[in-house]
Amino acid sequence: MATPKKNKPEKVQKVAFEADSEDREEHIRALELTVQYLKGEIDSLKSQLSDKTNYSALIPLSASEKSAMELTNCKSEAELLDKTHAILAKYYSAVESNFYIKTDNGDFHPLNSSEAPSQLDKQIYHLEEQGILDWVFEEKSLKVIPNLDETANKQSSLIIYPIFSLDKPIGVFLAGSALDSSLFSSEMLGSLANSLGVVCATAHNMLVIREKSSIQNKFEIISSQLMQTSLLMSVGEIAGTISREMESPIKIIQANNDLIQRGIGNVERRSEIIAENLARLQYLNTIIKELIFDDAAEPEIASINKLMMDTIDILQFQISSEDIRINIECEKSELYVECFRSQIQHVLLNLFLNARDAMPNGGNLTVGCFRHGDKKVSISIADTGEGIAEKDFPNIFEPHFTKKTGSKKLALNLYMTKLIINQHKGKISFVSEQGKGSTFKIILPLAKH
Repeated sequence: MATPKKNKPEKVQKVAFEADSEDREEHIRALELTVQYLKGEIDSLKSQLSDKTNYSALIPLSASEKSAMELTNCKSEAELLDKTHAILAKYYSAVESNFYIKTDNGDFHPLNSSEAPSQLDKQIYHLEEQGILDWVFEEKSLKVIPNLDETANKQSSLIIYPIFSLDKPIGVFLAGSALDSSLFSSEMLGSLANSLGVVCATAHNMLVIREKSSIQNKFEIISSQLMQTSLLMSVGEIAGTISREMESPIKIIQANNDLIQRGIGNVERRSEIIAENLARLQYLNTIIKELIFDDAAEPEIASINKLMMDTIDILQFQISSEDIRINIECEKSELYVECFRSQIQHVLLNLFLNARDAMPNGGNLTVGCFRHGDKKVSISIADTGEGIAEKDFPNIFEPHFTKKTGSKKLALNLYMTKLIINQHKGKISFVSEQGKGSTFKIILPLAKH
């Protein structure tokens, strides 16, 4: 987790605690909406990748079609273009060829650009200007037309094949041939159309994979920003929770110090009580510092049992004071996971506080931690609270989904919780019934040590 360095606490505190809450929530909301959009784009691209035409049904295949079928194994766009041109040059006397992809502003850009513009780069502009490309897209079929540009070197005709994605035109394959357009027989046109169908489908899949990779990178960057912002915001709320935990030992220290000054009771025993509560304050202060100033670049091996018990210890007084009984059922042996300690502690704090807020009239909070098979650990957090409405089941792990408001709306929502668990190669699931409570279950891989 990328967090500020320990020698710059002022900057962290300013961001985490002094920034205007409305601005922070607006920033979080914008990031979450961006994440939702990118998730939709990725899902759309995945569906396009799976939507492939079965070109093996083109039987019998001509020589050019057989050669085109072999191009589906090309590893790069440049390789695909070079081999496609070789086929067209051999069977259809192609002089030049290229893919032209439609940009966001409506222009057609060559897939394989060179420093010196080719004749085809000029032709694509004229074809668009004259409305010929619109005609090809409307017809949705191969067209071979005379090349009327006298400056085109040895290019008597133009081969134009439209490329579609989800029935939307996204580009064309354009080639200049030395053959006159009148020399293309119906058999040649059929074979050429089938060959280019395979080639353009392959090119489209390459474009989709490239776009999916680009969007995935953007998604990861935005998700990382969202996580960092959410963690900083949750630190403020968690620090507030811990500060309330500090009130009890502070009052105990004050009371015992007052008794010592007044000479009441056993001074040695009063000193022991003060020392115990000072240790408690020091422990809580350490927790806050670890949550805020964790600058670990690499994950560490941590005991999930201890992490869970430390987290419960932080909230013990506050949860108990709200008439919530805590039941702990953990395996006796230590279970270790490789993790960013503060991130997992944020997750546990978030789930405990969610469980607390689901039981405004009190109830039972049951926490479990057991080995799950040979290579995993299972963590369960169950409450007897209000439960989750069934209609909300599909949405609770979506960005910005929450039923909380005001001070109880923890910034680290369930979307961020799931994101952190996923990044730790784990899984999170839940079961819930309105009026009876909810159980969240986390599965994490055990550390190899």
